[in-house]
Amino acid sequence: MEAVFFGGEAVRPPVAIRTNLWYDHARTHDMLPAEVADLENEEIADVLGFARSSRALCIPVLDFPGIRIEHSREGDRETMIWHFPERPLKLARHYSAEMRSQGLLPQIVTHPLETEDDYRLLLKYLPEAELAVDLTPFETCEANAGDRGLTVLILGPCPAHRLMLEWSGYGDFFYHLSDFPDLVGSTVALLEQLYRETLWPAVGTSAARLV
Repeated sequence: MEAVFFGGEAVRPPVAIRTNLWYDHARTHDMLPAEVADLENEEIADVLGFARSSRALCIPVLDFPGIRIEHSREGDRETMIWHFPERPLKLARHYSAEMRSQGLLPQIVTHPLETEDDYRLLLKYLPEAELAVDLTPFETCEANAGDRGLTVLILGPCPAHRLMLEWSGYGDFFYHLSDFPDLVGSTVALLEQLYRETLWPAVGTSAARLV
């Protein structure tokens, strides 16, 4: 795969078929074809003659030193609370057993940022925040792919998109941007600075070749 990017020739078709969702569903429901029933997803790509699809999802974790984070689960609801000195910010997700079995992501039902004061509170602590990424999943994928594929290191959404997805919600983000643009803009700017100062240097010194 890497040779093709640099104008070289490939020993197999330089195509990686993303079969992980099909494979997980078929494996869970005992629907894999008999001839590949005992194989892992990567081995099936070998049988088909394609490059191994290798995608490592390593989402950076945003941490606030000295701030206690409480995790809880009740039924299908998962809750995460940042206990800032002034008041808490809360994130709640719906994650049913069926969603887990299908490999789906949880659905956020309560976002931490809902008001101007929520943004002001986050802005107060963002300058001291830390951003860390665990590249172990990448290293595992890279080992499984070997010279039969090229692992893509996926770091999740960019700062602004992450703010939409995890902190404010898509729809509300644009309302917030309209109602208090300076607060939203400052939040995005601080997140971008955090990525530049901590995440990119860590990734740059890793073995990842395709990010």
